[in-house]
Amino acid sequence: MTFLFASWHIPNINKEAALDEILKIEEKYWFYEPYRHTHMLPMMTKDGKIGFNGTSNLRHGELKWVDYACPTIKSYCEQILFPLLGMNTRIVILRTAPDSANYEHIDCSPEWQFSRQHKFRIVLQGKTDSLYFIKKSGKHFVPDIDTPFLMDGSWPHGMINNYNRYKYTLVAGSPWHGLDHYNNLNVLMVRDNNEIPIDYEKYYQKN
Repeated sequence: MTFLFASWHIPNINKEAALDEILKIEEKYWFYEPYRHTHMLPMMTKDGKIGFNGTSNLRHGELKWVDYACPTIKSYCEQILFPLLGMNTRIVILRTAPDSANYEHIDCSPEWQFSRQHKFRIVLQGKTDSLYFIKKSGKHFVPDIDTPFLMDGSWPHGMINNYNRYKYTLVAGSPWHGLDHYNNLNVLMVRDNNEIPIDYEKYYQKN
């Protein structure tokens, strides 16, 4: 499906309960991720590993919940999200400080560019309209919505936290790459390959 951003009208998580549980987790389990300029808290990783190495796409093993995983997030993913995605996938929480920006980036490797690279997101605290996609004509911010949403991770994007508190986002991605069809999807921004920046390759992660 050729969209950049779409609201997905599926059952939502109890955001207040999930955030309350996240805030009780010790700071030592968070780590800074320099490519996106944000802090990450793994929830489900290969073999339940924690920290930066646990979130690597290159790690082999079975996807498992980490020991400190939040009950509300576990229940939501197992009962609602994973059945809709058709598989288990990595689950991570992103935390971005007020007035801070996530670096502009692409969420896939070059060989997967222009393939189906859908990413699932729920903003637990903050606003969705801080997210933007980069086209030839400049930055295009997404609408502010309250539902879960899907986005195209193969297109250059960034985020400026325009909220006066920390932004917390629940994310699901690799090894899930998306579906051919979704029920209850409302496409709010259409993807157009002709408008991608000429220099888009600069947004890939450098090894």
